[in-house]
Amino acid sequence: AMAEFIAEGHFVRHIRRMRQLYGARRAYFAEAVRRELGDWLQLNEAEAGMHVVGWLPDGVDDRAVVAAAQQRQVTVKALSSHYLGQCPRPGLVLGVMGVAETAVVPALARLRQAIESTICEAGKQVYNETV
Repeated sequence: AMAEFIAEGHFVRHIRRMRQLYGARRAYFAEAVRRELGDWLQLNEAEAGMHVVGWLPDGVDDRAVVAAAQQRQVTVKALSSHYLGQCPRPGLVLGVMGVAETAVVPALARLRQAIESTICEAGKQVYNETV
């Protein structure tokens, strides 16, 4: 059955259709990130894949952002957790394909709150340590 499916060209059509669908989802997601998080998250744009990396501003604790995001029902992964040594820059691994388009903007708004609260908390700690 699988050989017949491939021989009749169904597999190639399926791959083409999925590339178009995933490309459109990635483009929509990237534009929404630019709009909602442009000053807090810079995407490392990719032509393929189901995840993208979003770079946080230097000095932001990506693991703290993940914890704050989880409290807001947003699942992201800390880029630093994928490194054995020192991570060169803080970032988040974001799943692109598992989110319905209607849920993207609300999720990004909650992620923005998580990033802002993390930065605010870090600022309070620095202030309290210097006082």
